[in-house]
Amino acid sequence: MPGVNLLTLRYQPIKRNVMVISEYDKNQILQIDEQVKLLQMKGASDEAIIDALLEFVPDVTCLVENVETKDLQIYLAKYDGFAYFLSLISLTMTQA
Repeated sequence: MPGVNLLTLRYQPIKRNVMVISEYDKNQILQIDEQVKLLQMKGASDEAIIDALLEFVPDVTCLVENVETKDLQIYLAKYDGFAYFLSLISLTMTQA
């Protein structure tokens, strides 16, 4: 390649669009966390928790797939009910 300095050619990773966790997302995370903890206190099974919170699955899936991992980790550490719900739906999706 005449005139091209190969030392200046670099691999440019494809930048994906990363979502920012919005106020709406934060409110959903808090709602899920509270509801999971309430259901656990009542002795609900994992299946009952998933059934009760089924409406949140599409939004949570979108959030997990599009947010920075480090940002998600902060919320998983802070809201263990949300983290538990995420583990339940992740397990359910891998078994399907």
